[in-house]
Amino acid sequence: MARLTPEQIEHLKAQGAQKRATRHAKKLAQLPQVVPSDPIPEGWKKRVLEAGEYFERLFYQEQKPSKERIEQAKLLFMPELTREVRYQAYRRCFHEYETLIFYAWGIPELHEEAYTFWNEVLVPSDAPFSGNSIIRILGYRPKENLFRILSHHKDKFFKEKSFGAIIEMVVLQNLNQPGPLDYHTNQYGRWTEEEKDILERIRQLF
Repeated sequence: MARLTPEQIEHLKAQGAQKRATRHAKKLAQLPQVVPSDPIPEGWKKRVLEAGEYFERLFYQEQKPSKERIEQAKLLFMPELTREVRYQAYRRCFHEYETLIFYAWGIPELHEEAYTFWNEVLVPSDAPFSGNSIIRILGYRPKENLFRILSHHKDKFFKEKSFGAIIEMVVLQNLNQPGPLDYHTNQYGRWTEEEKDILERIRQLF
């Protein structure tokens, strides 16, 4: 039997390697495909929506939320999950979170959770925000954390045409009023000295 040349040996080796690679690819194709799990739990948008609507009803009925509903709402701000997951949830449920953040802002037991979540998810350059939400909060007992939000993300807000001018106009309008408008009585309350200071510092930002 004639001896194989070195070139023939290398050719046979290459053929064998190709056959093994083909068999391996076929085996992999037959394995169950692992689909990456969605980090946002199923039905999350509905849960955020229902929580926002619940706090909205209580606001207009002048009622306080139960401790159970407060604890449930805290979980909607995903304190135990990663920043990336929280941001994905915010993007996917933007309008639902807009409502929840607004009403949670005025509930002492939820305020810090709402602020921490909102401040964090606004960080990415493509993070959406609603100027309407900020303007509503300006007339809804402005807090130190609103000043922090506006100062931390000032560059983002300036990208929206005329937003700074609108903020300044709203703040000046608020300062010319004796206090926040009470939606239940349609009368103005009284700003505290701290609230006046916060409004003035916000005005100076823009």
